[in-house]
Amino acid sequence: PSLATLHTGRNPPQHGVRDGAAHRLDEAEQTLAETLSELGWRTEAYVGTALGAPRWGLNQGFQTYLLGAQLDEIKVGSIGSVELVDAVVRTHQNERPALVWVDLPDLRRVQPDSLDHAQALREVDGAVGALTEHWWEIHPEGLVVVVGDHGRSSSHPYTEAFTLQDATLR
Repeated sequence: PSLATLHTGRNPPQHGVRDGAAHRLDEAEQTLAETLSELGWRTEAYVGTALGAPRWGLNQGFQTYLLGAQLDEIKVGSIGSVELVDAVVRTHQNERPALVWVDLPDLRRVQPDSLDHAQALREVDGAVGALTEHWWEIHPEGLVVVVGDHGRSSSHPYTEAFTLQDATLR
């Protein structure tokens, strides 16, 4: 439901998605990508999570919608956040103005258990920093949206779902 809310700006009772793995966003719902596309913006999405797959309707309004390791099909756990951000930089169409939506995968699903969670977060943070630097060089008037799967922090790496932890909010 949270992804549908981010895409539409509406709450679950309004857009109708109550469970992201069971409900599809209705095509009648207007998304940010559809609104910007109608205004002449280039719209692109790079998605590393199964809940972002087109079958859930979150691809509405995107002219480019790339998924997974090969960026043509969803394979949960097959692409890491750093690789996804690198794919955005390599693949992005340099047209103005533009919206680029990046949906990062859950670190637990794509990083080996032996990898220090804090180190993995630093690597993703560095990749997102590189993306924003790249972005502002070519699109100072555009919009980049980066979302991630679950709210975790380095002090509580397996805390998720329905809690707001102080460490996660910092």
